[in-house]
Amino acid sequence: MTTTAQATEIVVAGEVDHSTVARLRACLNGELRLAPRAILLDLAAVTFCSVDGVRALIDTALSARQAGIRLAITNRSHPVDRVISLLDLEQMLPVQRTPERLTVPE
Repeated sequence: MTTTAQATEIVVAGEVDHSTVARLRACLNGELRLAPRAILLDLAAVTFCSVDGVRALIDTALSARQAGIRLAITNRSHPVDRVISLLDLEQMLPVQRTPERLTVPE
């Protein structure tokens, strides 16, 4: 995790499933409570993402939006891309590769 005055970058690696999602949620919720201007999620090193992981990402996106915190996924691995595409969640969890132009999806 990297924190600057502008944003917190969280790099997620490995499998995101039932056995690891509580740790991911704790990390994401902790950052939301700190209320940074933006949270950048780098999911390029995720090798597997279960429905539990996707639910955590959706919940974080909704909570960030409610708190006025910009959330962006800066990189997605193929497994993450695939599940987001299959569930038609590109609008809610888009990739935004240029953090300078972060937007909150509507």
